[in-house]
Amino acid sequence: MLKFLFLFFLLIFSTAYASPLDDLKKQTKEPLYFSVPIQSYKIVKKGNNINLKVKLSPYSITAMTDRPYRQKKAIRPEEFISYIREKQQKDLIFTLTIQQNGQPFIINFKKQNTVYSASKDEVVFENIQIPKNVSDQIGDIKSFKGANAVLIVEG
Repeated sequence: MLKFLFLFFLLIFSTAYASPLDDLKKQTKEPLYFSVPIQSYKIVKKGNNINLKVKLSPYSITAMTDRPYRQKKAIRPEEFISYIREKQQKDLIFTLTIQQNGQPFIINFKKQNTVYSASKDEVVFENIQIPKNVSDQIGDIKSFKGANAVLIVEG
């Protein structure tokens, strides 16, 4: 009887602390999507390397499934960072949407290393690979920065 009670409480305790992201991962084998509000960003170009530093917004990140049906859940930044680190060797697709000269400017990139600073809520994507046409639009600018962007992640 005591063993049964122990297992019962263990089951309740473990399910009570399941994260929303874990729930979504269990519901689909398809890629997850994330909508990440960005408070500020900075793109730095050093030779052929491009780094993107983003400061996460204090608002929650939205994680979504697409199939078998759409479901959304709010997750913490730590869960998002943990997910992209876990999938680092996989093909994650990142889309940063920013405003440049009053127009939306979209930067797609993949194949990155990430560094996360929890104290600053900053994520640095190192050595991002962006398409040539976007790189050409950035041109010889060594760095540029801005505020209020959105990062979409698929994978």
